[in-house]
Amino acid sequence: MAGIPPTEFCGLRSNMYSLAMLTGNREYRKAKSMPKAYVRKHVDHEQYLHVLCHWFGTTCRYHVFHSRNHGVTTSISSKVRLSCIDDKRYLLPDAIHSLAYKHCDIAVAAATI
Repeated sequence: MAGIPPTEFCGLRSNMYSLAMLTGNREYRKAKSMPKAYVRKHVDHEQYLHVLCHWFGTTCRYHVFHSRNHGVTTSISSKVRLSCIDDKRYLLPDAIHSLAYKHCDIAVAAATI
């Protein structure tokens, strides 16, 4: 962070987080599977907070170059942009604790709902 303390952290999933800095309203954003240029231009810290508070996901569309058999083509790619739904863990009813999928206590937790 180059000696600048972060003031706010918002972590949505693994490798999908944002840090807000104290000086100059700087932000550090990380989003897996999206081009860095797209994240730099179209994603900000407030969007991370909005997705976390309202529990929904967003998608993005961007142009990419593909090379197949020495021929270069362009195409439009669409991916999940920001999402707070963790696909690696089962979220318990208290919305704080989680279990790994296929854990033996998931059936017990689902029965108590």
